Amino acid sequence: MTTLQVQNLAGKIAPFVKEYNVQYIALFGSRARGDAKRDSDFDFLVRFEKPKSLLKVIRMERQMSRMLKKND
Repeated sequence: MTTLQVQNLAGKIAPFVKEYNVQYIALFGSRARGDAKRDSDFDFLVRFEKPKSLLKVIRMERQMSRMLKKND
């Protein structure tokens, strides 16, 4: 990813990071390596300040998915 793409991605996920008290987030996979295709997904490793239930994690995944699809 270019610096501009990273900045754009950081701006998109900033509300998620703040809302869910994310302690650490890392992008990995094809998008991080720079060999992603148009339909490639985003792979994130996320550490939260406090544990989340499975249902909460599913809701967060859906929310982040919608956030990343905006202006894709």
